[in-house]
Amino acid sequence: ESYYKLGQINNALNTLEGLEDILGKNVAQWLSVLGYSLKGKLLVLKGDIRNAEILFTQKIRQDKNHAFEKYFCNISFARYLLAQHKNKEALSILKELSIGLKRDNAIELLIEVELLKSKAYSLSNLKAEALDAVIRAIQFAQSENFVRTFVCEGEEVEKLITEIAKEKLIRSSGSLNGLSKDYLSKLTTAFELEKKQVKMDFAEDLSSREIEVLKLLSNKLSNNEISENLYISLSTVKTHISHILSKLGAKNRQEASEIAIEKGIL
Repeated sequence: ESYYKLGQINNALNTLEGLEDILGKNVAQWLSVLGYSLKGKLLVLKGDIRNAEILFTQKIRQDKNHAFEKYFCNISFARYLLAQHKNKEALSILKELSIGLKRDNAIELLIEVELLKSKAYSLSNLKAEALDAVIRAIQFAQSENFVRTFVCEGEEVEKLITEIAKEKLIRSSGSLNGLSKDYLSKLTTAFELEKKQVKMDFAEDLSSREIEVLKLLSNKLSNNEISENLYISLSTVKTHISHILSKLGAKNRQEASEIAIEKGIL
């Protein structure tokens, strides 16, 4: 969970995979549910829907869970449904979760649910509802100064928060009335810092030679052309590209270029 909050999804997954034997034992059923629920969330965030599906269909047994275990499990499952664009199914689960989480005063989980609802509404082209969901999340969060819960949800939520912050500068009526300008500023700043940190982390992870290779492959140069440009052997080019794909978590050269551009490396 700590790695996830820091945006280090691969480290979080590696840690959970190291605990796989423990998670599979019936003697730690509650730990199994929580661990697999977190793993499901991380797999979805990483875009590994196939393994997330295996997890939800084969390893997580929802019917035997206690209330809070069900909360964690269903939040992850709703996230999985959203990744498959099953918005209505996800919203149905999330709305039911909101009721229980409010009743049990589970504020941080409630914030996550509202942010997921905002994503579901956005996917359904219901922007007003998406904004309202984010506003509710902010209302729940600002007294406790929750920040990472928002940042972890990425660009979709960032855009909605930026729009809310701009609107707050113009007017403070209606649902915007109770929102703190300072807290909104803290959220928008946190998103900006996160993007800079991600760029730095990726750039530091790649060697200077790998960045050179990445630039050339992004310009559609072949392995032979990269070899000639950099005066290195073809086998060395292939090794660099393999390392680049692994470090960026990309499946192919095109995806590596897209990730590099998105993260500001190129």
